[in-house]
Amino acid sequence: KIGMRNPLFRYIFSLLITFISLWYSDALFAYQVNKTDAGVEIKWNTNSTTYYVNTSGGPSGSLSAVQAAMQTWTDVSTSPFTFNYGGTTSSTAYGTNDGIDIVCFGSINTTGVVGQNTYWFNTSSGQLGDSDVKFNTNYQWVTDGSANGYDVQNVATHELGHSLSLADLYSSADTEKTMYGNTSNG
Repeated sequence: KIGMRNPLFRYIFSLLITFISLWYSDALFAYQVNKTDAGVEIKWNTNSTTYYVNTSGGPSGSLSAVQAAMQTWTDVSTSPFTFNYGGTTSSTAYGTNDGIDIVCFGSINTTGVVGQNTYWFNTSSGQLGDSDVKFNTNYQWVTDGSANGYDVQNVATHELGHSLSLADLYSSADTEKTMYGNTSNG
């Protein structure tokens, strides 16, 4: 008779559960936090950051779409973090570690990259200090969900996830997750 009281069965059952847990662990998590080389989580030292938005080069409705993306992360009930809208800006200083977080539109000269987030952090403490988002104007953008271009709110939500130091996910089990590293029109 084999049952849970049998030590061999318990051992085999335990190994099986461990194997399944390790094999499918990536599929079980909705996100993965980036870490420093020393294993420290990369994160803000406060529960909020303020973004300034330059919609020049973007479609009509871009500001509302970016604000909705910020609100999506702010509304996560298990997180105390808040994205604050600081107003519009004429700055195009994307990729500049100046302590001012911006969202802007402009050309990105890397084929296949529709949006990009660049952030800076202290390599010892993991403390984030600046995070900028850019939408690649070499591609068509929309705010109405049409298949004529990439959706500003969808891509903004993903890129702002990087502002929380969340990593891209690429497993076939991740295709419906916000941090999935690929997107398509519509």
